[in-house]
Amino acid sequence: AKTKLLSEHKHDVPLMSCVFTPNGRHLLAGGRDAAIVCLDVASGKKTALTGHESWVGDMARTGDNLVLTSDYVGGVIAWDCSGELPSLCWKIAAHPGTIRALAVNADGGTFATGDRDGSVRLWQCSDGKMLREFPANEHPIYGLALHPDGKHIVIADRQPKTPTIQLWDIVN
Repeated sequence: AKTKLLSEHKHDVPLMSCVFTPNGRHLLAGGRDAAIVCLDVASGKKTALTGHESWVGDMARTGDNLVLTSDYVGGVIAWDCSGELPSLCWKIAAHPGTIRALAVNADGGTFATGDRDGSVRLWQCSDGKMLREFPANEHPIYGLALHPDGKHIVIADRQPKTPTIQLWDIVN
């Protein structure tokens, strides 16, 4: 099967992440500015979504019309994607610095964040309430994955000499 480029949209700054909204109507992209590009897939119309205070980092879709976006000053925003355009649902100060990893559980109920300071936190998607903080790692966290069973998290650090992958039980 052949692939076919359907459209291309230029942007003013380098982009670092993107995600489709749960209904597939919009594409959100973020990068080296505080605004998120919201592209209507059908029309190609661009809208800037504001709310972040720095570069936009990772993005993830949850199960119920939410998209989560993180930034380089530790913020996470949940965007309600059920309307005409995504709108800010809630905003939290999740970490004191750059969030390098963001992962959502398969059921869309919880998400995890990892910071360059080695901290990992588990949150509730519906309101951004922190559920748990893990013991700090000595090195930046660049990878997180929540197991489909909802009971485990994988944490990957960026230690230059002996990087680690840790599997944690998040239920007990």
